[in-house]
Amino acid sequence: VYGLGFTTLFFRNFYEAFPTALVRAAQVDGASFFQIFRRIMLPNSLPIIVVTVSYKFTDIWNDFLGASAYAGTGESMPMTVALNNVGNTSTGG
Repeated sequence: VYGLGFTTLFFRNFYEAFPTALVRAAQVDGASFFQIFRRIMLPNSLPIIVVTVSYKFTDIWNDFLGASAYAGTGESMPMTVALNNVGNTSTGG
């Protein structure tokens, strides 16, 4: 939810700069709203999808690294660090 505003802004600016001539040409050819989205907008959205996924991955990864650097081994730690520590415990046997 934290990055929803940035993600919305990324997509909004990308679609605002999209050439309207393609959409109007599809409308003249009789394409519906969903056909325009599925056949024109969605295939051309791959760059912004990749940018958004890489941005959010980096944001989540940095949040985890910051939390694990300051958490320590006590009782009080963020949930992501606690789950990581549970998954990485070994029995030593």
